[in-house]
Amino acid sequence: MISVLFAIVLSVTPVQTHVVDYVDIIEINHTYKNWADPNNPTLSQYLYKKWKKTWYWSEAENEKRHGYSFEIIDWRMLDKAPLPKKNWRTGRWEQVFYDEKTRCMRKIIAIGTVTSYTVDDPEVEARKYLPSEGRIKLSKPKEQK
Repeated sequence: MISVLFAIVLSVTPVQTHVVDYVDIIEINHTYKNWADPNNPTLSQYLYKKWKKTWYWSEAENEKRHGYSFEIIDWRMLDKAPLPKKNWRTGRWEQVFYDEKTRCMRKIIAIGTVTSYTVDDPEVEARKYLPSEGRIKLSKPKEQK
């Protein structure tokens, strides 16, 4: 009797199969060191960003400012994950992939996506204002017991 009850409890208990993160923007960034060859970017990556109070560079005032801006919380190489897909039921963008960096299945849900083409790596530039150790980062998987 107890084993039947235990089996029923296990069958209705939800099991999290993915580490889920919510971000505001997934930026698909292509960095070019040689603009003469537009078909061959030097680096292609996903940048995961949240809107928050942070340090950023003000072009108008030509100085480092503290205020609201998109902060890069983490990144992944473009060849390690598929493009985000629109979930028409929720209106959000979702990206599901096996994250080799943390060795887990990951689902990232975003309000929107944007594609950028740059000369400098935005993730490296962001480290000037907030070192990567100070970032929120994507969630770590829970340890298996």
